[in-house]
Amino acid sequence: ESQSIGMANYTFENKKRITAVAVIPNSSWKLAIGNFEEDVLKSVKALQSTIFWISIALLVVGVIASVLLSHSIASPITITATYANQLALLDISTELPERFLFRKDEVGTLSKSFKALTTALRTTISEISKYSQELTVSSETLSTTSEQTAIVSGEISKTIEEIANGAGQQATETQQGAASIEILGGLIESEV
Repeated sequence: ESQSIGMANYTFENKKRITAVAVIPNSSWKLAIGNFEEDVLKSVKALQSTIFWISIALLVVGVIASVLLSHSIASPITITATYANQLALLDISTELPERFLFRKDEVGTLSKSFKALTTALRTTISEISKYSQELTVSSETLSTTSEQTAIVSGEISKTIEEIANGAGQQATETQQGAASIEILGGLIESEV
């Protein structure tokens, strides 16, 4: 009774048999159940075959799933990296795909950051363009004003020159008039 359960393997009619032996509790009886090894292992071999084919199917599904998963991860990262390179070259003419902005992962976070950066760059460039246009208009106005000032200065210079010439001529005529008055005064005195 020291061993209540056991196995017995033997050959019967040139076929291997497997027998399980157990002691029935509270009796001196032993129960033995046996069968041919090939019959017992037939279901195990079928199970092995089924497990093998299920494993192959799971392996194929796993490979396909991993390829699809890696593509769903790598593709957005590649597109985002290309977009980042365009931003580095200050090319803000393109947009990231809208679907990236709604993702709840790192690609979505990165896409939202790039969107904010692009918007800020576009605003800054727009403001710089506006100020540049204003500066161009102011520069043109200043240039026109400078030209007009140069023309007015030239005219003032001519006028001053004409006044100076007129004053010089008047001084000469005044001297001639004074000389004539002196001569006339001398003539009047000599006649008187």
